[in-house]
Amino acid sequence: MDYSNAELGIVFEDEPQWAGDAAAVYHWAALYETEYWRTLTTNTVSPAFATMASPEVQAWMQQIADTNGSLQAEVGGVFRVDVRDVVVEGDSASVIACLDYADATFADPNGSYTPDQVGFGGVSHQELTFLRVDADAWIVQTSTVEGKC
Repeated sequence: MDYSNAELGIVFEDEPQWAGDAAAVYHWAALYETEYWRTLTTNTVSPAFATMASPEVQAWMQQIADTNGSLQAEVGGVFRVDVRDVVVEGDSASVIACLDYADATFADPNGSYTPDQVGFGGVSHQELTFLRVDADAWIVQTSTVEGKC
């Protein structure tokens, strides 16, 4: 299944080939990335976070939306995601994703900016951790972006 959404401007570069729990975790990771991008492009926290993310992740998304809203930030273009690794250990899981903002656009009332100018240069290395909440549902516990892929 391709989780890319041309209308929203998100492209998943990988071809998911996982099965079972790993496929379920991939689904939740793709949903997370989609709703993260929706939050960035609308300056409004996606309501999906209320059911798919920890209170800490929800608070972080609210902070992003509030900051971008106060700056009158306009984010658009294309956000590319490459999920490189899904590891499931019982009721917990982790995902490594590479986030590429090279084709994203950034602007505010003062002008337009490159991804490098707003801190999104290069391909970012992200780790997501998940906790199983029922047979096929997982919630994002943490989202950490450190370094480059």
